[in-house]
Amino acid sequence: MSDILPMDAIELGAEADSWSMAVARAGELLVKAGIAEERYISAMIDMINKHGSYMVVAPGVAMPHSHSDKGVIRSGVSFLRLTKPVYFPGKEDQPIYLLIAVAARDNTAHLDLMGNVAAMISDDSSLAKVMSCSSVEEIYTMMNKAEDTDG
Repeated sequence: MSDILPMDAIELGAEADSWSMAVARAGELLVKAGIAEERYISAMIDMINKHGSYMVVAPGVAMPHSHSDKGVIRSGVSFLRLTKPVYFPGKEDQPIYLLIAVAARDNTAHLDLMGNVAAMISDDSSLAKVMSCSSVEEIYTMMNKAEDTDG
Protein backbone atom coordinates (compact mmCIF):
# COMPACT_ATOMS: atom_id res chain seq x y z
CA MET A 1 0.00 0.00 0.00
CA SER A 2 3.04 2.29 0.18
CA ASP A 3 2.34 3.59 -3.31
CA ILE A 4 -1.37 3.84 -2.47
CA LEU A 5 -0.81 5.66 0.85
CA PRO A 6 2.47 7.57 0.63
CA MET A 7 3.87 9.17 3.78
CA ASP A 8 3.20 12.67 2.48
CA ALA A 9 -0.52 11.82 2.21
CA ILE A 10 -0.82 11.27 5.99
CA GLU A 11 -1.54 14.04 8.49
CA LEU A 12 -2.28 13.68 12.20
CA GLY A 13 -3.48 16.42 14.52
CA ALA A 14 -5.18 18.46 11.80
CA GLU A 15 -7.73 21.18 12.51
CA ALA A 16 -10.85 21.95 10.47
CA ASP A 17 -13.82 24.16 11.26
CA SER A 18 -16.27 22.22 9.07
CA TRP A 19 -16.70 18.97 7.19
CA SER A 20 -15.96 20.73 3.91
CA MET A 21 -12.70 22.14 5.27
CA ALA A 22 -11.72 18.66 6.46
CA VAL A 23 -12.52 17.14 3.06
CA ALA A 24 -10.53 19.91 1.38
CA ARG A 25 -7.54 19.21 3.65
CA ALA A 26 -7.74 15.47 2.90
CA GLY A 27 -7.90 16.38 -0.80
CA GLU A 28 -4.87 18.65 -0.49
CA LEU A 29 -2.94 15.64 0.79
CA LEU A 30 -3.95 13.72 -2.36
CA VAL A 31 -2.74 16.63 -4.51
CA LYS A 32 0.53 16.96 -2.58
CA ALA A 33 1.21 13.23 -3.07
CA GLY A 34 0.56 13.42 -6.83
CA ILE A 35 -2.54 11.23 -6.58
CA ALA A 36 -5.12 13.79 -7.75
CA GLU A 37 -5.41 17.19 -9.38
CA GLU A 38 -6.61 20.23 -7.44
CA ARG A 39 -10.07 20.00 -9.04
CA TYR A 40 -10.65 16.64 -7.33
CA ILE A 41 -11.04 18.48 -4.01
CA SER A 42 -14.14 20.38 -5.11
CA ALA A 43 -15.45 17.22 -6.82
CA MET A 44 -15.40 15.38 -3.46
CA ILE A 45 -17.21 18.25 -1.75
CA ASP A 46 -19.74 18.44 -4.60
CA MET A 47 -20.36 14.69 -4.29
CA ILE A 48 -21.33 15.09 -0.63
CA ASN A 49 -23.48 18.13 -1.36
CA LYS A 50 -25.32 16.23 -4.12
CA HIS A 51 -25.59 12.75 -2.64
CA GLY A 52 -25.42 13.26 1.11
CA SER A 53 -23.13 11.86 3.74
CA TYR A 54 -23.10 8.21 2.70
CA MET A 55 -19.32 8.55 2.92
CA VAL A 56 -19.56 8.29 6.71
CA VAL A 57 -18.65 4.60 6.83
CA ALA A 58 -17.89 3.77 10.46
CA PRO A 59 -18.07 5.47 13.85
CA GLY A 60 -15.76 8.48 13.57
CA VAL A 61 -14.70 7.74 9.97
CA ALA A 62 -15.58 9.23 6.58
CA MET A 63 -14.20 8.19 3.19
CA PRO A 64 -14.72 11.10 0.80
CA HIS A 65 -14.23 10.38 -2.89
CA SER A 66 -15.46 11.31 -6.34
CA HIS A 67 -15.34 10.02 -9.92
CA SER A 68 -12.05 9.22 -11.64
CA ASP A 69 -12.72 11.72 -14.44
CA LYS A 70 -12.75 14.57 -11.90
CA GLY A 71 -8.97 14.74 -11.63
CA VAL A 72 -7.58 11.41 -10.46
CA ILE A 73 -3.96 11.01 -11.60
CA ARG A 74 -3.37 7.57 -10.05
CA SER A 75 -5.13 5.42 -7.48
CA GLY A 76 -4.38 6.26 -3.87
CA VAL A 77 -5.66 7.44 -0.52
CA SER A 78 -4.91 10.13 2.02
CA PHE A 79 -5.26 9.82 5.78
CA LEU A 80 -6.32 12.85 7.83
CA ARG A 81 -6.90 12.61 11.58
CA LEU A 82 -8.49 15.61 13.26
CA THR A 83 -7.97 16.91 16.80
CA LYS A 84 -11.63 17.99 17.02
CA PRO A 85 -14.50 16.34 15.18
CA VAL A 86 -16.44 17.66 12.22
CA TYR A 87 -20.04 16.77 11.42
CA PHE A 88 -21.27 15.85 7.97
CA PRO A 89 -24.70 16.99 6.70
CA GLY A 90 -27.48 14.85 8.12
CA LYS A 91 -25.02 13.09 10.43
CA GLU A 92 -24.85 15.71 13.16
CA ASP A 93 -24.96 12.99 15.81
CA GLN A 94 -21.84 11.28 14.41
CA PRO A 95 -18.56 13.08 15.15
CA ILE A 96 -15.92 12.41 12.48
CA TYR A 97 -12.27 12.37 13.52
CA LEU A 98 -10.75 10.47 10.61
CA LEU A 99 -11.03 11.12 6.89
CA ILE A 100 -9.59 8.66 4.41
CA ALA A 101 -9.94 10.29 1.01
CA VAL A 102 -10.05 7.81 -1.86
CA ALA A 103 -9.00 8.50 -5.45
CA ALA A 104 -9.35 5.60 -7.89
CA ARG A 105 -8.53 5.38 -11.59
CA ASP A 106 -11.44 3.00 -12.29
CA ASN A 107 -14.24 1.06 -10.59
CA THR A 108 -12.10 -2.01 -9.92
CA ALA A 109 -9.40 0.09 -8.25
CA HIS A 110 -12.13 1.95 -6.35
CA LEU A 111 -13.54 -1.27 -4.91
CA ASP A 112 -10.07 -2.62 -4.09
CA LEU A 113 -9.07 0.59 -2.29
CA MET A 114 -12.32 0.75 -0.35
CA GLY A 115 -11.92 -2.90 0.65
CA ASN A 116 -8.35 -2.40 1.88
CA VAL A 117 -9.30 0.64 3.92
CA ALA A 118 -12.46 -1.02 5.25
CA ALA A 119 -10.32 -3.86 6.59
CA MET A 120 -8.39 -1.32 8.66
CA ILE A 121 -11.54 0.04 10.30
CA SER A 122 -13.72 -3.07 10.20
CA ASP A 123 -14.06 -3.49 13.95
CA ASP A 124 -13.66 -1.44 17.10
CA SER A 125 -10.27 -2.97 17.89
CA SER A 126 -8.78 -2.22 14.45
CA LEU A 127 -10.20 1.29 14.47
CA ALA A 128 -8.87 1.93 17.98
CA LYS A 129 -5.37 0.91 16.81
CA VAL A 130 -5.57 3.32 13.88
CA MET A 131 -6.86 6.14 16.07
CA SER A 132 -4.17 5.62 18.72
CA CYS A 133 -1.20 5.87 16.34
CA SER A 134 0.98 8.78 17.39
CA SER A 135 3.09 9.32 14.27
CA VAL A 136 2.86 9.39 10.49
CA GLU A 137 5.39 6.55 10.40
CA GLU A 138 3.22 4.40 12.67
CA ILE A 139 0.16 4.89 10.43
CA TYR A 140 2.25 4.21 7.32
CA THR A 141 3.64 1.00 8.80
CA MET A 142 0.24 -0.19 10.05
CA MET A 143 -1.44 0.41 6.69
CA ASN A 144 1.36 -1.37 4.85
CA LYS A 145 1.22 -4.38 7.18
CA ALA A 146 -2.52 -4.63 6.57
CA GLU A 147 -1.89 -4.65 2.82
CA ASP A 148 0.84 -7.30 3.15
CA THR A 149 -1.47 -9.67 5.06
CA ASP A 150 -4.51 -9.02 2.83
CA GLY A 151 -2.86 -9.47 -0.51
